[in-house]
Amino acid sequence: MFLKGYTEIMQKNDKNYLDKLRHSASHLLAAAVFELYKEAKPTLGPPIEDGFYYDFDFGFKNSPSSDDLEKIEEKMREIVKGWDKFERIEVSNNKAIEQFNNNEYKKELIEDINQEILLIFVVEVMSITHKRN
Repeated sequence: MFLKGYTEIMQKNDKNYLDKLRHSASHLLAAAVFELYKEAKPTLGPPIEDGFYYDFDFGFKNSPSSDDLEKIEEKMREIVKGWDKFERIEVSNNKAIEQFNNNEYKKELIEDINQEILLIFVVEVMSITHKRN
């Protein structure tokens, strides 16, 4: 896995660092999936105790199978080389709903959270802002 070198150098007891690394890795996974499957819609992708995941709704006939995992992982390696920025942007609840207007999963999550201010993460890859709904 592409994170192997990073996890070997980090301190085992630094859970906060590990959670941040896993959170970033889930966004990297999402960026790779979006590059390969333009129609994919992200649902949820948190860090978990032993790694991370990201659920997607592919909603089309040629959704990936386990045979595609190497291709997705290779795309992650390619993207991370040019990963310029990982920005946290504070937005209002209404602005977040507007931002994710075409993704019913994100809209539902935002409505369930129901906070005045939310964080949206934006990844810049090779000077192209990667904002996907």
